[in-house]
Amino acid sequence: MKAKIYLSVLFALFVILCSCTKDFEDINTNENQPESVVPDMILPYIIYQGVDVGPNNSVVVQHMAVRDWLVSLGRYDWWSTPYWDYSLLRNVNNLIVEAEKLEHDNFKGIGLIFKSYLFSRTTDAVGDIPYSEALKGKEGEYTPTYDTQDVVYQGLLSDLEEANALLDPQGTAIGGDILYDGDILKWKKFANSLHLRLLMRVSDKMPDARAKIKSIVDNPSKYPIFESNDDMAALTYLPDAPNRYPNYNAIGYDAGEVIMGKPLVDIMLKYNDPRIHIFARPTAASVEAGTPEYVGVPCGMSKEEAIAYNGGIENQSLISQRYNREPNTEKGIYMAYSELQFILAEAAMKGWISGSAETYYKNGIRGSFEYYGVSGEYDAYITEAEVAFKSQNGLSQIGIQKWIAFFFNNGYEGFFDWRRTGIPALEPGTGNLNGGKIPVRWKYPDSEQNFNNDNYKAALARQGEDNINTPIWLTK
Repeated sequence: MKAKIYLSVLFALFVILCSCTKDFEDINTNENQPESVVPDMILPYIIYQGVDVGPNNSVVVQHMAVRDWLVSLGRYDWWSTPYWDYSLLRNVNNLIVEAEKLEHDNFKGIGLIFKSYLFSRTTDAVGDIPYSEALKGKEGEYTPTYDTQDVVYQGLLSDLEEANALLDPQGTAIGGDILYDGDILKWKKFANSLHLRLLMRVSDKMPDARAKIKSIVDNPSKYPIFESNDDMAALTYLPDAPNRYPNYNAIGYDAGEVIMGKPLVDIMLKYNDPRIHIFARPTAASVEAGTPEYVGVPCGMSKEEAIAYNGGIENQSLISQRYNREPNTEKGIYMAYSELQFILAEAAMKGWISGSAETYYKNGIRGSFEYYGVSGEYDAYITEAEVAFKSQNGLSQIGIQKWIAFFFNNGYEGFFDWRRTGIPALEPGTGNLNGGKIPVRWKYPDSEQNFNNDNYKAALARQGEDNINTPIWLTK
């Protein structure tokens, strides 16, 4: 049985660990407060806070359109990065430090997974970041230099290699594990599956990435990876407050502040995809008429255009009540089994690994269908003209199915992956506020100019203007 989450207790505990005013500043020493905390008290907080279940990713990758409060995001008027995870990374660093003191390899391995996970989404959002000198406030380092993105990625990949080596199912047991209930083999699978995600991200930038993908896939005894949905890294929420799914009772979803996007709805209707009944509600007008239908709103419209589209909200599909009226049906997904299978399908299509790209592709779809409870419709779906695998169109098919499966989960991973592949083709929208372009990155937070200005300027001199259209190493 999964460990229970006690957020009120954890919040009180981590006020101690996070009580500083600047991202890289040291925690003030207080003789009445502990300088260290045992790992099984740190881990639940990290797991709970590290997952991103907000709608923003689905807005920027055009799963959803916007009618109100996220309208600037949907029109690509982007500002500061959504991920500047140094506050949580301080807790991860504490976990690693305490694990080293205790010579507890399993806790250290888990800490390295989260270190790689959080740093990867930070660098993916903005490019060069403080990395090697970050998290050293206790050593007096308050203004860390920025590492180039390629150096950051070398560190992330190295840490995941070390995590796999450290994690031992026969080793010392862990507590406080609200993700895998102490199952170290599953943590090991998460480490290696995440490793494959990051290797795929840099597969066109690092010459040895493709060979490393093959070495992991070819050696499952050394590098176990997700084998089913049971292995996926997904936080199960509880039915009662304060541990419900964070979007529970988000009234804006009923009011249509964010709404189903036309690109996703159109593809799912074309494919006869049963997941549309899980993701969306048929329009109110069509339900009243007895002929339920799904209508998405074009993405990137102005607020006024979006509100008026197709005659208004009665003729637009809202997001399913699964996401705001069910307290614990949806999970907080760090990485899904389906995502891994699509990564393997792409690698097989490109000849980097053995195995059938079609089999991996089908496994990815099946995994997504099982997660959403529509596995009974898989056999019919896989024979649809647009879905049945065709090797000459395989990469496009893999990319589209991966894009669909990222709906409302995995934070901005859907956007980071779309930015790499360009699949499916997306248009900026009529109300675009970025010169008719989809951005490639976010801006650094203003706090960096205030507290770390010299190093911030040095990073810009190397990387380019702090602009949402400035290419980063991954996109050059």
